[in-house]
Amino acid sequence: MLEQQGFKIDGYRESVNGKVDTVLDASQASSRYLITVETTKGGLLLFLVKTPCLMPPAATETPR
Repeated sequence: MLEQQGFKIDGYRESVNGKVDTVLDASQASSRYLITVETTKGGLLLFLVKTPCLMPPAATETPR
């Protein structure tokens, strides 16, 4: 599904030392999004998305 959305699969691993440890890394050059999905202990899913600044083009950043 990620590939259908224009993402490139950068890495994939299913197991380490015989234990289920799935990790998927993907990126999309046009949007500069980076995605990591991995399983964790207890069957939980970790989903990370790194994006460039999401400010609208017309917005200006105010100094703090």
